[in-house]
Amino acid sequence: MTLQFGWLIAVIVVYLGILLLILHWTGRKEGDFSSGQFFLGRDGNRGLHPSLLLLSYAATVYSAFTVVGIPAAIYERGIGAYGFIVLAQLLQVACVILFGIPLWRKAQTLEGCTSPIEVISRSYDSPVLGAIVAVTTVTFVIPHVAMQLVGIGLLLNGFSGDRISYELGVGIVLLVMLIYSELGGFRGIVWTDVIQFVLLVLGMWVVALLFVQLNWQGNFSEIFNDLRNHERRELLTTPGPTHFYTLPMLISYVLFIGMWPIGHPSFSVRYLALTRRSGFVWLVGGMSLLPAIMFLPSLIIGLGGAARYPDLSKPNLVAGEVVQGVIATGGMAATIFGFCFILGGISAAMSTCDSQALAMGQIISRDVVRRFLRPNISARKELWIARLAIVAVMITAYVIGLNPPAFIIKLSVLSAMGTAILAPTYLGIRLQHPNPVAAVSSILSGFVMLAAGELGGLPENWLYGFHNGVLAIAVATGVFIFTSLIQPSGDQRRQN
Repeated sequence: MTLQFGWLIAVIVVYLGILLLILHWTGRKEGDFSSGQFFLGRDGNRGLHPSLLLLSYAATVYSAFTVVGIPAAIYERGIGAYGFIVLAQLLQVACVILFGIPLWRKAQTLEGCTSPIEVISRSYDSPVLGAIVAVTTVTFVIPHVAMQLVGIGLLLNGFSGDRISYELGVGIVLLVMLIYSELGGFRGIVWTDVIQFVLLVLGMWVVALLFVQLNWQGNFSEIFNDLRNHERRELLTTPGPTHFYTLPMLISYVLFIGMWPIGHPSFSVRYLALTRRSGFVWLVGGMSLLPAIMFLPSLIIGLGGAARYPDLSKPNLVAGEVVQGVIATGGMAATIFGFCFILGGISAAMSTCDSQALAMGQIISRDVVRRFLRPNISARKELWIARLAIVAVMITAYVIGLNPPAFIIKLSVLSAMGTAILAPTYLGIRLQHPNPVAAVSSILSGFVMLAAGELGGLPENWLYGFHNGVLAIAVATGVFIFTSLIQPSGDQRRQN
């Protein structure tokens, strides 16, 4: 049974329509809008259950990066991609403990605070610092939004047999995401995230198991034998056939991806959505188990795809080829779960995209416009500015997505490096007297080093094989610590 184009279009259209109806049903009407309701799904002390926030968090983390990016990296560069992403996810758990809980605790002491950047600005008592963090965050989160659009475009292009062009596929998703911005709030997005996560897990696991059953009689170890017999044994070791995953590079990628929960506002806003500190038990416990659940199917698809389809023109196409093969030979059950995989892949990217878009709208409307340009702006106008900001972010991401790199994972790494440089500033809220001069100096020095490394001012990976982004993070951290020691904060100067 083959994947018929008409059925593909019908299923996707019906699914997107159901999601929009859910958003309309769960979202707040404009007349009921408040910052806490629209951006956090909270109404006073009432909020979403931590289990829902965990699944929403997972749907945001496990995006096109999981469905397309990791299998492609494994297909081309080897098993090291699986190792770094699992370790990075465990580092994310540590970051939630080190940063998420202090952020939540600090926000409880700041009346009306709904944004992580707002916590920064008020903790450091520096609106200028808040503006710098806001602009930096928007700049480096846009590539992550672009990665989601790229992933969905590739999935639609591959599953339709090139009948849905890349540009059209990305454009369709862009339109749906813009509708999300009109109908949804945080509560609506969380509920759709839950549905999307269930589809993603179900689709990836069943397709991966059917793929092994149809090609290797259910014996996963036979994939390894096939790779060895076809002279692709280097995929099973590090640094891999392209010699990319050296130990310094693996450590670099673990740092970049592992620090997402600190600098990416769509993740940290879920901490603020919790109404009780005990909710972090759900987040930490669930995130500790999720890497094994989510990335084993990516490993099977990446390595199995390399054994079954060794001559693909682009590694990003491997997930689509695997699903097409399963549907073509697996019968009705395989077709049903193949559609689950397709919808899960598309919805995974959408859940990340809508969360990031809402976060960007919040930053621009609340942390920039309300803070600096229109302090007395009404809630209704603040909402419309957020919506316009979401449109601008989406269009920018669409333009970036029209010319994607060979590995969409590069967009994710670029976004991760930029936001990781903000980590010292965010972690500074744990200090009794955080120093805004230290924070600004840290951010500027970190981005100077990042620009030097990415634009060719420094030799590639010149520091013992570590990615140049690690040097930028190290410089930002060192400058923050040094400046904090020699330059007293404003509170300390007033006390003196």
